[in-house]
Parts: sequence; C-alpha cells; structure tokens
Amino acid sequence: MRSIDSNEKINKELAQFLGSLNLILPRFLELSKKSVLNDEEKFEIGEIEHNLIGINAKISELKNSLDHALYGHVIDTYYKLKDEMKNGDDRVLLKYEHLKSKFTEFLFQENLINWN
Repeated sequence: MRSIDSNEKINKELAQFLGSLNLILPRFLELSKKSVLNDEEKFEIGEIEHNLIGINAKISELKNSLDHALYGHVIDTYYKLKDEMKNGDDRVLLKYEHLKSKFTEFLFQENLINWN
C-alpha cells in the first residue's frame, strides 16, 4: 500500500511540475523570438534560461539515477533467474531467455555508452 501512495504522490508532483513548466516555456519562446528586447525582458529571459538550465541538469541527474537503479535491478533479476535455472527450475527458462534476448538487444544499441 505504501508504494501506491508514493507512486500517486510522485505522479501528482510530476503533473504539477509539468504544469509549471508549461507556464514558463511559452513566455521563454515568446521572448526568444523577439529581435529586440528591453532591459526588463533581457533580465526575464536571462532568469528563465538560468532556471531552465538548472532544471535540465536536475532532470538529467534523475534520469541517470533511475537508469542505474533499473539496470541494477534487471541485472540482479537476470542472475537470480540463471541460478534458479542451474538449480533445475525449468519454469524460469522463458523468463531467463526473454531477459537474455533483451540484454543482447541492449548491448548492440548505439546508445549503450554515454560519453559524457
């Protein structure tokens, strides 16, 4: 029950975040399309850019954390299934084969290595 409450809270906060972002982006686009900005608009677009850069960095950090956590969980599951199979549990064979094919597919994707 606790994870359901956490999921609902996260989804609510993400919806609020996206709502706030959808309020900021149109103004940013409006200002960025203007060829001449007055001092107040220059300050405003500078503040928006600064905030968007910070938001982008935080989103990247969150995505990397999620990717690493999920990858670790999948690797753990893969080896648990492999051990169960070695111990003679044939029921896990389909799960193991499916996960193995996904790993193979993942290894040959071009975005496997993040050069940053």
